[in-house]
Amino acid sequence: MNEITIVHYLFLGLMLFVIGLIGAVVSKHFIKVLISIEFILTGVNLNFITFARYCDNVVFDGHAIALFYVAIGAVELAVALYIFYLMYSKKQSENIEDYGDSIIEFEGNLNNDIKHKPNPKQLENKVKI
Repeated sequence: MNEITIVHYLFLGLMLFVIGLIGAVVSKHFIKVLISIEFILTGVNLNFITFARYCDNVVFDGHAIALFYVAIGAVELAVALYIFYLMYSKKQSENIEDYGDSIIEFEGNLNNDIKHKPNPKQLENKVKI
């Protein structure tokens, strides 16, 4: 009988990581890039769990790090989807290349907001009760 060894798990983790890396670099669709990043995190988690199972008999460091990575992945996905929602509501496109000029526009708007900041005394006059 063939047993599943540490090499099989590490190879599977490597394949998930490589698939995610290629998908994140090649894809132009925002959702596909997010899914590819999740593949990368899954490959890393699988390697952490594998090393914790086969090499760490007493301390559960690999399991703790894997749980931390799952939490990081959930937060990353939520923030990225919110940013995508804001960007999509402006341009109505899922293609990443359509948003190159949005970053320049954002930087310009940010600089204009800083230059035209109202004087605190002007705000006091408007807010008087």
